[in-house]
Amino acid sequence: MFKQFQGEAGFTLIELMIVISVIAILLAMIIPNGAKVQEKSELTVVKKQLKNLRSFNEVLKIEYKNYPSYGGSSYLLPDALQEYLSLEDNNYKYLSDGRWDTNNFDGEFKEFGEKADVFGATKYIIWYDNKLGGRYYYVDSSNYEIQSSAEKPSLP
Repeated sequence: MFKQFQGEAGFTLIELMIVISVIAILLAMIIPNGAKVQEKSELTVVKKQLKNLRSFNEVLKIEYKNYPSYGGSSYLLPDALQEYLSLEDNNYKYLSDGRWDTNNFDGEFKEFGEKADVFGATKYIIWYDNKLGGRYYYVDSSNYEIQSSAEKPSLP
């Protein structure tokens, strides 16, 4: 029964084990690097979106003399920012000091939808609500650089 395979060249068990272990070693080196690359690319996207949100918020301040007042318990982005930057990711959060400055704005802003944004804030913070690498990333009105912290950020 086994005589038909005698004399034919083939791989030995040791050769097969060596090939399988080399493949396993290569996979062990590639898989962790792939996760790091994915996390780094996600962080790059988050930082770019935070910079865009900060830039547009500064434009709104120039136009309306204050930042949007928003950020109740849900910390949603104001309508003006949501309309400007259509984010597929709803993990960007917004909080402002919410001051109403009736001398600079009358509260009748409806250009970006049915809800009216009120521009009465003098300070704000925008952050990404998922930790990346164990840290929260945010931008606020006191510093133009992207910052990070281990704890959820608060108003400057």
